[in-house]
Amino acid sequence: MYQDLREFIGLVDKLGALRRIDGADPRFEIGGITEVAAGRPDGPALLFDAIKGFPRGVRVFTNAATTPQRAALALGIDPTLRPLDTLKAWMEKRKTLRPHQPAVVKDAAFLQNARKDDKVDLAAFPAPIWHRHDGGPYIGSGSIVIMRDPDEGWINASIYRIQVHGRNKLTIQFDHGGRHGAIIAKKYWDQGKPCPLAVVNGEDPALFIAGFEYLPAGQSEYEFAGAIKGAPIEVYGGPLTGLPIPAHAEIVFEGQLLPMGETTLPEAEMLDAPAGFAAWRQGFRSRLRQLDAIEHAALLSLHEDGRFGALCDALVEHLGEEHGIARAGQLLADWIGTGIVVAVEA
Repeated sequence: MYQDLREFIGLVDKLGALRRIDGADPRFEIGGITEVAAGRPDGPALLFDAIKGFPRGVRVFTNAATTPQRAALALGIDPTLRPLDTLKAWMEKRKTLRPHQPAVVKDAAFLQNARKDDKVDLAAFPAPIWHRHDGGPYIGSGSIVIMRDPDEGWINASIYRIQVHGRNKLTIQFDHGGRHGAIIAKKYWDQGKPCPLAVVNGEDPALFIAGFEYLPAGQSEYEFAGAIKGAPIEVYGGPLTGLPIPAHAEIVFEGQLLPMGETTLPEAEMLDAPAGFAAWRQGFRSRLRQLDAIEHAALLSLHEDGRFGALCDALVEHLGEEHGIARAGQLLADWIGTGIVVAVEA
């Protein structure tokens, strides 16, 4: 099985499922091309190079696992299987998964080029503005954020969007306060401390998939990714935070997540299309959350129809089949978890 993202890209290329694109503009164009390709049943993985404003060799890889074939490859399943057979194979494999603790190694590829303090300049990396409603460049659309629970010591490695706000400042977009990352950060803040973290880009595809799993508190995505691969994920202790960082990652940012409302920057968002807010009660507390246009339309469709199928149809119309169905599942899990939705019809 592949060891890292570079080996995975090589395997995708051998399958004839990789397309190389030169000269794309990080403002909307990379995101637009990515979305169009993802919406096609046979849409290829994309490797952008010679990106406008950047030298050749500074690349962006997208649509890693947006087809059944590449998802199978990432999961360690025969990529020549038909989609339905791939699903069956994954369901069978899940029954036998055994977690693997990460293995600490003495060196890491990402140490070959290191910057700290005033030498850090995020402008050296292509951070696309992916969508029209994004308020700025996001260097992480599928970034793994590594955090350690200060009370119990377990490692969380979930996926969040990461926005660039200057030479050395990033913001992390927690979907809601119930996400493990948000809970862990608040524990540090309640103690009057910043939250140490590492943002990982270009991670092992198995870890990328694990980052989307809704695992219980205390169970690390590293263990789940190791289960997928049948071997431990190799990690290296971060020089600044000491956090276990994937040794074969492409780009790593270490730093401190500061308390909300003090010195952190607001998450910028331009909502040209109609959107709104959701207000609901969770236990004895009132909740309020802003919705983007797509989530707003999805929630309205579910309210009007009540079926999961209607929710899928609404999102497929906006995002295409692959992304639409995946987003429907994510939103529904989020809504049920936060109490916005209690139940739906099949």
